[in-house]
Amino acid sequence: MLVGTTGIVLAVVAGDVFDRFLWQLMLAPLLPTAAALLHGERRWWSVAAISATAVSIGVISTVLAAGGSVGDVGRGAIRGPRLLLTTEWPSPTEPSVIAAIALLLAVLTALAAALAADRRFHLAPLTPLIVCLTCLTALSAPSQPDAWLLALAGFMALLLALTRQDRNADTRNRSQLTDRTLPLTTIVLTGVVIAASATLAWADRADPRSTQDAVLSAALLDPIEAVVALRNADPPIALMRITDRSGNPSRLPGRWRVAALDSYDGQRWVPTLTLHPIGRTLAAGSTTNDATTRLRYEVEYLTDELDTIPFPGQPVSVDTDVETDRGRVVVRLPERPQAGTRVQAISAAALGAGAARGASVVTRQVDEIGGGFSERAGSLAGDGTVIEQLRLIEQTMRTEWQLDSLAPGGGQQLALLERFVVETRRGTREQFVTAFVELVRSLGFDARVATGFLLPDDQLLSPLTIASTHAAIWPEVQFEGVGWLPFDPTPETESFDIEQPPPPPEAQSPAAAQPPIVPPAEAVDDIEEAAVDDQIGNGRWRSVRTWLIRIGAASGIGVLPFVALFGSVLALKRRRRRSRLQADDPFTLVRGVWANTTDALVDAGLSIAPAWTDNRIAEHAAALAPAAPHEMRRLASMSTSVTFGATTIDTDTTAWRLVDDAMSTSDAVLAAIRLPLTRWQRIRWLFSLRSLRRSTRSPVVV
Repeated sequence: MLVGTTGIVLAVVAGDVFDRFLWQLMLAPLLPTAAALLHGERRWWSVAAISATAVSIGVISTVLAAGGSVGDVGRGAIRGPRLLLTTEWPSPTEPSVIAAIALLLAVLTALAAALAADRRFHLAPLTPLIVCLTCLTALSAPSQPDAWLLALAGFMALLLALTRQDRNADTRNRSQLTDRTLPLTTIVLTGVVIAASATLAWADRADPRSTQDAVLSAALLDPIEAVVALRNADPPIALMRITDRSGNPSRLPGRWRVAALDSYDGQRWVPTLTLHPIGRTLAAGSTTNDATTRLRYEVEYLTDELDTIPFPGQPVSVDTDVETDRGRVVVRLPERPQAGTRVQAISAAALGAGAARGASVVTRQVDEIGGGFSERAGSLAGDGTVIEQLRLIEQTMRTEWQLDSLAPGGGQQLALLERFVVETRRGTREQFVTAFVELVRSLGFDARVATGFLLPDDQLLSPLTIASTHAAIWPEVQFEGVGWLPFDPTPETESFDIEQPPPPPEAQSPAAAQPPIVPPAEAVDDIEEAAVDDQIGNGRWRSVRTWLIRIGAASGIGVLPFVALFGSVLALKRRRRRSRLQADDPFTLVRGVWANTTDALVDAGLSIAPAWTDNRIAEHAAALAPAAPHEMRRLASMSTSVTFGATTIDTDTTAWRLVDDAMSTSDAVLAAIRLPLTRWQRIRWLFSLRSLRRSTRSPVVV
């Protein structure tokens, strides 16, 4: 009964994994506990069969009560652990994830109950219970179990440790230190916590700021640069083959979108989305219920360079599990496919320009960047209807402006974009698309940038082969009741005039870096160790000695795994920090200092998206270090400069001075983070697992 009660307490703790209380999880430990009362002194194989049956029934009952099916139990056992370690906190409350947690509770509770029923093993039942609590606490980060739950679990474990199962009175009075399961219990617990911490800390993650070849970068992480790199790949790469499986269209669509970007920060387009594992159904239906408007097709990957699934219209479903966002603008396979991998997909048919007739454009608030283009957009759009204004802007840019892939000042920065729109009207494809979106947004209409592949009309017969040369971007405008419709403001041919406008003037040099603020010396709390005198006499003190030894042994076993866990966390963090600061290259050292700083920010509660720039990280981190906003921006600028402009530092002396400046600036930032925290908050910050978890750690790596 003590094991069952402890299992129910652990089921309540498991709710922190989902950031909500799930009463269904209480069913998982109940049935294994009831089964333990039935098998009693049976043989081991009978006990194993009864426990396995109880575990299966308990997990199935939990999943069914949560709205799932029996099939979700099998998927939870296979996919559940990976989903728990790779998704963001809180974990999604889908049946397969709930099944994984229920299976953990049921199996470990059944194991503890079986060990408790055997008089030969007394302390051993604590092992699976403490392992379960450790796993649930790690999966619940950054949330922490309530103190009353931990106190209740500890009390139940203490009762279990002090309650002897032997009937002999002399045996009941023996010291817990003579229990033969103590060494094995200690070794198992230590190994489990070290293995769990290592698994969370040593898994790699892609970094959008790395200097790898952009052709190998996922389109989601660096979309525009990836499109340019794919388009300019030499020799061209055959990426995928698409075959029609519906039998409806005589020709396949020409546009195949893989991502949509709706956030422009004045430097580049970034996706403001979070991918979560999901099943195979992506939408309840297409824009119409007519099945003939749906396109069923097969995607065969010809290379392992991409992991996204292309769609010509609204995604409907796929025949495999995928990761996607709420808007379904990016659909990605959980693992990078190998050449020859095939995926079946269903999409709503691509809508043409005629679908916008009579439909209203979705409006949006004009932001600061879009407001700078309002005057120019008004002169280009004229006074017609909304669709006439959009078509007029598109036609003017397409016929009167000039496309030049080698135009000076062809970047995505806001200053270059303003010069392109107001002065030169000669730029790259990316500038045409960005300019069109910002012009449309300045009129108060919702627009975005889509990335994917655009094929010519003579290549649209099934099967069609998508190559790197087909990589493209285009603008889309949202219409009510219709969805996102594409526009094409880019001229068909490039201009090769001999005379070209002069390049833009060089940007003003940034202000000289100011010396960092020296953080105040932090007082070190004196930790006094209380000496406990062991005064054990004879006679009446004999029972006191026995109970003190029992309590001390049980408490030591309960504390040992936590000490091992906290020590492992500190060791892993120290090892990661030191490894980043052992490079011989000064630029790598600066990036290592920035990576260590972002780890501290993540442990303090900052969530960093994979596509965030260094400056954006510094902007969002200002609230965590209010005393050092200037130092935060300086350190981010140093990391950006050595990542994208290291060649401008031409002397070793200057480079190593930059390293010293980065280290002292990082110390100031860490002191600013620590300053407003209470003692308890500092301890939580020190032992936080957020920088080690795959789903929450910083994407900044060296």
